[in-house]
Amino acid sequence: MLHPFKSYSQFVNQDCTGGKTGYTSVANSTLVTYAEKDGLTLCAVIMNAQSPDQYADTNTLLNYYFSNFKALSIAENENSAATDNTPDLGVMNEHGMYAKVSENYVVLPNNADFSSVKREAADMKSDNKDALATVRYKYGDHVVGCVDLLKSGAKVDLSYFDENSRQNVESDIIRIKPVYFLWVLVLISVIILSIFMIRRISDNIYVLKHKWSIKKEQRERFREHKLERKQRRRRDNLKFSGRHKY
Repeated sequence: MLHPFKSYSQFVNQDCTGGKTGYTSVANSTLVTYAEKDGLTLCAVIMNAQSPDQYADTNTLLNYYFSNFKALSIAENENSAATDNTPDLGVMNEHGMYAKVSENYVVLPNNADFSSVKREAADMKSDNKDALATVRYKYGDHVVGCVDLLKSGAKVDLSYFDENSRQNVESDIIRIKPVYFLWVLVLISVIILSIFMIRRISDNIYVLKHKWSIKKEQRERFREHKLERKQRRRRDNLKFSGRHKY
C-alpha cells in the first residue's frame, strides 16, 4: 500500500500513511491501513481475505469513503462554542472566554452540511482528564464526531477584589441610613395630609359662609316681621282708643 512490492505495485495508494499485514489460520490474510486526504483520516480493516484481495478491498473502501464523505471542523462551524459573542461586562469578562473547543471534526456525507448535525448535551464525565466536558454530534442516529471543552487559560484579575480596591470603591459609595428614608416618608405623608385638610377646610368655609348668610337673612326677616306686628298692634290700639273717646 505504501511502496511497490513485487507484483503488488498496482495496489499502491498515495493517501496511505501506514498499515500492518497479518495472517492466522482462522483470520486468514488481514490488513489494517491508515490513510489521510482532505483533512479526513480513515482506518480500514480487512479480515479473512485471500491474498492479495486484502489490498484491493482496502483501496475500494478508502476510495469510496474519500469520494462520498467529508470532514468539517467543529471549531470553525460551531459558532456557539468557537466565537466569543459575550457582551462587554467590564472587569467580569475583559480577559475573554474561559473555555474553548478542542481541534476535532465531524464526518458527513458530501451532500450534508453542519446545520444538519444535532448536538447532544455536554457529558461532564469526559475521557480526557484535561477537558471540562465532552459534546457529541449526531447525524441521524449515528455519532459523527465529538469535541472536548477545554480551559482557555484565561485569568481573572483578582486585584479588583483586594482590600485596597475595595476601599477605593467603598469611598465612592454614598451610604444612606434607612432612618432617612423613614423621615422622608413621614414628611411626604404630612404634606399630603396637610393638603387634604386644607382642601377640606376650604370647602367647609364656603359651606359655613352659605349657612351663615341664610341664618342672617332669617334673622332679618324675623326682625322685620316682629317690627311689622308691633306697628300693627300700635295702630289697632290707637283705633280702639279713638272709638271710646267719642
